[in-house]
Amino acid sequence: MHGDAPAGRRADRAQDDRILSTVCRALGEDVTIRRIAAAVSVLLDEPGDFPELSEAEREHITDSLFADEFRRQAHPNLRRIESHLYPLRELFAATDQEQGRHELGKPGLTCLVYENAAYNVREELLKELVLQGLVQRLASPEPFVGPLVVAGADDLSHRHIERLTDLCVRRGVRLVLMFRHLRDSAVRAVGADVVAFMRLSNHEEAARAADFIGRQHTFVLSQLTRTLGGSQTHSQGDSLGFSDQTSGALWQKRVSVGRSWTHTRTVADSTNWNESQGEQRVYEYVVEPRTLQDLPDYALIEVTQGTGRLSVRSVECNPDIVSLPRVTTGPLPDLPLPDPAQAAAYLSGEPGTPLRNLPGQPRPDYDDDESEWAEEHYPEGWR
Repeated sequence: MHGDAPAGRRADRAQDDRILSTVCRALGEDVTIRRIAAAVSVLLDEPGDFPELSEAEREHITDSLFADEFRRQAHPNLRRIESHLYPLRELFAATDQEQGRHELGKPGLTCLVYENAAYNVREELLKELVLQGLVQRLASPEPFVGPLVVAGADDLSHRHIERLTDLCVRRGVRLVLMFRHLRDSAVRAVGADVVAFMRLSNHEEAARAADFIGRQHTFVLSQLTRTLGGSQTHSQGDSLGFSDQTSGALWQKRVSVGRSWTHTRTVADSTNWNESQGEQRVYEYVVEPRTLQDLPDYALIEVTQGTGRLSVRSVECNPDIVSLPRVTTGPLPDLPLPDPAQAAAYLSGEPGTPLRNLPGQPRPDYDDDESEWAEEHYPEGWR
């Protein structure tokens, strides 16, 4: 009744607890939802016969439980309790004595299925009652056989999930909580032991999951430089020289003639190549949010923490795997060992030259280690 109420309403909770505790004690050993609702209706002076209660019980509830002044002041509490119990009266009508009460925690598989036909107050109360029943069952000293799987835990309050988790850890019961979306109570509950994420189409939920998985330092290629250069030089020159000289007296004449040619050519060719790369240390997501958004239908990412290091694995959970040929969920049979005589390995296709002695065939004793035995049993090409 006070699952989503703030802590400031503790007085109302305490008064409701007193009323319900007193009514349950008055009902004795036979305490059911229908009998509690009938007793509260009697306290409210509702008209009706209330066949769930005997005449003595109705008189005791009316005259002996509470004083008239207390009932007058507690009328809003009684009305609130009756309003919460009324939708559950017909729901628990089948829990009769001849059918027996189903006890959680017995060996075997127990399934409590909640069919969400329409979201209303009764369905919300039923969820809270089932979870509260699990909490009280785990808190009792009776043995509880796990594991305990809660599918569709999105609508459960965080304080109930936290209490259930603490009790399962204390009792050593394996608890599996399955959420459809990563928000509200799921964000606060995630983080214990092993967490698995399936496809998260919403970008905000994928970002929350990536933040939970964390980041790590890696070295990535940040820069790649390639340089190619070259140069060519060509030079060419030609020079031509000519001189003519005449000297002497009238009776003597000297003639001198000189010529010179020069041709110069220079060629230079050079090529250079340079390649370099640089790495940079970055702090990035271990699993990017885009990866969580693009997961296949039957794939999940398993994250394990608390072991000193982070372990991230991808898991295939396609239920159609069991329908594949030669796949079984049972243990494989123990095959008998073959006869030792059939386990001999021959070097050639002809029997008589075994690679090792068969069981029951003692190897001869050789003083020279295995050289003599190898020369006798191994062909030339196998030594």
